[in-house]
Amino acid sequence: MNKLLPFINQFRLFNISGRSMLPVLSDGDVVITTSRIDFYQRGSIIVFTHNVNKEILFVKRIIGLPTEIFNYNGSFKNIRIHPDEIFVLGDNQLDSFDSRKYGPIKMDQVLAKIIFRVWPLHKFGLIK
Repeated sequence: MNKLLPFINQFRLFNISGRSMLPVLSDGDVVITTSRIDFYQRGSIIVFTHNVNKEILFVKRIIGLPTEIFNYNGSFKNIRIHPDEIFVLGDNQLDSFDSRKYGPIKMDQVLAKIIFRVWPLHKFGLIK
């Protein structure tokens, strides 16, 4: 039993609030997160805090990885991501407060990765 406890403690239920991740995640969805994040992967949906307000948890998708330089959406400004940062966006970009507004986030602000939806039941399954 003692060996099982650390495994169980890495998973948490999380309630989605807001519209920034539509259509993948909706307001009221309940998801399972894992705090075990061994590496950052483009496309992963994460839960994190931000300097804007450490009381609020944000949910966004990773689109830029450490040390990358990229040009987002045809803008004329290249974005350089430092070795300890990632760039995140909401899937519903018309209604998302994300890295386009506040820049890359520090990797130590990432709390969890969303892996599974448990509610509503008709959407039950892995999150991609």
